[in-house]
Amino acid sequence: MTNTPELCFNVWVFVDPATRVVQSASAKAYALAGEDEAKLATLRHLSATDFYTAEREPIPPKYSVVAPDRRPIPGVLFAGQIPHTDLALEIIETLDPMPAQLAMREGEPVGVTLTVPDGPLHVLTFVEERADGSLVAVGLKG
Repeated sequence: MTNTPELCFNVWVFVDPATRVVQSASAKAYALAGEDEAKLATLRHLSATDFYTAEREPIPPKYSVVAPDRRPIPGVLFAGQIPHTDLALEIIETLDPMPAQLAMREGEPVGVTLTVPDGPLHVLTFVEERADGSLVAVGLKG
Protein backbone atom coordinates (compact mmCIF):
# COMPACT_ATOMS: atom_id res chain seq x y z
CA MET A 1 0.00 0.00 0.00
CA THR A 2 1.26 3.45 -0.86
CA ASN A 3 0.50 6.71 0.92
CA THR A 4 1.72 8.77 -2.03
CA PRO A 5 -1.26 10.22 -3.87
CA GLU A 6 -1.71 9.31 -7.53
CA LEU A 7 -3.90 11.16 -10.00
CA CYS A 8 -6.94 9.05 -10.87
CA PHE A 9 -9.90 10.12 -12.98
CA ASN A 10 -13.60 9.85 -13.51
CA VAL A 11 -14.70 10.28 -17.12
CA TRP A 12 -18.33 10.74 -18.11
CA VAL A 13 -19.95 10.48 -21.53
CA PHE A 14 -23.36 12.09 -21.97
CA VAL A 15 -25.82 9.91 -23.88
CA ASP A 16 -29.18 10.69 -25.45
CA PRO A 17 -31.24 7.69 -24.24
CA ALA A 18 -33.51 7.66 -27.32
CA THR A 19 -30.77 7.68 -29.97
CA ARG A 20 -27.76 6.46 -27.90
CA VAL A 21 -25.81 9.40 -29.42
CA VAL A 22 -22.88 10.87 -27.48
CA GLN A 23 -21.74 14.42 -28.28
CA SER A 24 -19.94 15.47 -25.10
CA ALA A 25 -17.87 14.13 -22.23
CA SER A 26 -16.20 15.39 -19.08
CA ALA A 27 -13.50 14.34 -16.66
CA LYS A 28 -12.43 15.11 -13.13
CA ALA A 29 -9.12 14.41 -11.39
CA TYR A 30 -8.69 13.04 -7.89
CA ALA A 31 -5.50 12.61 -5.86
CA LEU A 32 -5.96 9.17 -4.28
CA ALA A 33 -3.63 7.00 -2.23
CA GLY A 34 -3.86 3.29 -1.47
CA GLU A 35 -4.45 0.11 -3.42
CA ASP A 36 -5.96 0.24 -6.91
CA GLU A 37 -9.16 -1.57 -5.87
CA ALA A 38 -9.80 0.98 -3.12
CA LYS A 39 -9.14 3.83 -5.57
CA LEU A 40 -11.53 2.28 -8.10
CA ALA A 41 -14.20 1.87 -5.42
CA THR A 42 -13.86 5.57 -4.57
CA LEU A 43 -14.06 6.56 -8.24
CA ARG A 44 -17.15 4.38 -8.78
CA HIS A 45 -18.86 5.90 -5.76
CA LEU A 46 -18.12 9.46 -6.88
CA SER A 47 -19.07 8.79 -10.51
CA ALA A 48 -22.78 8.81 -9.68
CA THR A 49 -22.91 12.57 -9.08
CA ASP A 50 -19.55 14.31 -9.56
CA PHE A 51 -20.27 14.97 -13.24
CA TYR A 52 -22.37 17.92 -12.07
CA THR A 53 -19.16 19.80 -11.19
CA ALA A 54 -17.02 18.75 -14.17
CA GLU A 55 -16.72 20.88 -17.30
CA ARG A 56 -18.10 19.25 -20.42
CA GLU A 57 -16.04 18.95 -23.58
CA PRO A 58 -17.19 18.09 -27.09
CA ILE A 59 -16.25 14.68 -28.43
CA PRO A 60 -13.08 15.14 -30.54
CA PRO A 61 -13.91 15.52 -34.25
CA LYS A 62 -11.79 12.50 -35.23
CA TYR A 63 -14.64 10.35 -33.90
CA SER A 64 -17.67 10.29 -36.18
CA VAL A 65 -20.80 8.45 -37.23
CA VAL A 66 -22.22 8.10 -40.72
CA ALA A 67 -25.52 9.87 -41.38
CA PRO A 68 -28.31 8.20 -43.41
CA ASP A 69 -27.15 10.22 -46.45
CA ARG A 70 -23.69 8.63 -45.95
CA ARG A 71 -21.88 11.80 -44.92
CA PRO A 72 -19.74 11.63 -41.77
CA ILE A 73 -20.82 13.60 -38.72
CA PRO A 74 -17.67 14.46 -36.75
CA GLY A 75 -17.63 14.74 -32.97
CA VAL A 76 -20.42 12.21 -32.50
CA LEU A 77 -20.39 8.59 -31.30
CA PHE A 78 -22.97 5.97 -30.52
CA ALA A 79 -22.74 4.76 -26.92
CA GLY A 80 -22.10 1.17 -28.02
CA GLN A 81 -19.12 2.20 -30.17
CA ILE A 82 -17.10 4.13 -27.62
CA PRO A 83 -13.40 3.29 -27.73
CA HIS A 84 -13.26 3.29 -23.93
CA THR A 85 -9.56 3.79 -23.22
CA ASP A 86 -8.72 6.02 -26.21
CA LEU A 87 -11.60 8.41 -25.63
CA ALA A 88 -11.11 8.47 -21.85
CA LEU A 89 -7.44 9.37 -22.24
CA GLU A 90 -8.25 12.16 -24.71
CA ILE A 91 -10.80 13.66 -22.31
CA ILE A 92 -8.35 13.30 -19.40
CA GLU A 93 -5.76 15.22 -21.46
CA THR A 94 -8.07 18.25 -21.40
CA LEU A 95 -7.32 18.53 -17.65
CA ASP A 96 -3.54 18.53 -18.11
CA PRO A 97 -1.61 20.34 -16.78
CA MET A 98 -2.97 20.00 -13.29
CA PRO A 99 -3.22 23.12 -11.11
CA ALA A 100 -0.07 24.01 -9.21
CA GLN A 101 -0.13 23.89 -5.43
CA LEU A 102 2.25 25.73 -3.12
CA ALA A 103 4.51 23.84 -0.75
CA MET A 104 6.97 25.42 1.66
CA ARG A 105 10.45 23.99 1.16
CA GLU A 106 13.11 25.37 3.47
CA GLY A 107 10.90 28.38 4.16
CA GLU A 108 10.36 29.21 0.48
CA PRO A 109 7.13 28.67 -1.45
CA VAL A 110 7.60 26.21 -4.31
CA GLY A 111 5.05 25.22 -6.95
CA VAL A 112 4.19 21.53 -6.87
CA THR A 113 2.10 19.88 -9.57
CA LEU A 114 0.99 16.26 -9.71
CA THR A 115 1.55 14.77 -13.14
CA VAL A 116 -0.85 12.58 -15.05
CA PRO A 117 0.63 9.07 -15.10
CA ASP A 118 0.82 7.01 -18.27
CA GLY A 119 -2.33 4.91 -18.48
CA PRO A 120 -3.98 6.57 -15.48
CA LEU A 121 -6.44 4.68 -13.34
CA HIS A 122 -9.92 5.78 -14.41
CA VAL A 123 -13.59 4.88 -14.54
CA LEU A 124 -15.83 5.76 -17.50
CA THR A 125 -19.50 6.34 -16.69
CA PHE A 126 -22.45 6.81 -19.03
CA VAL A 127 -24.82 9.63 -18.10
CA GLU A 128 -28.23 9.80 -19.75
CA GLU A 129 -29.54 13.23 -20.70
CA ARG A 130 -33.26 12.60 -20.36
CA ALA A 131 -36.07 14.49 -22.10
CA ASP A 132 -37.11 16.17 -18.84
CA GLY A 133 -33.60 17.66 -18.50
CA SER A 134 -32.44 15.31 -15.77
CA LEU A 135 -29.01 13.71 -15.85
CA VAL A 136 -28.72 10.15 -14.55
CA ALA A 137 -25.57 8.02 -14.27
CA VAL A 138 -26.59 4.66 -15.71
CA GLY A 139 -23.52 2.50 -16.20
CA LEU A 140 -19.79 2.41 -15.87
CA LYS A 141 -16.68 0.76 -17.23
CA GLY A 142 -13.49 0.35 -15.25
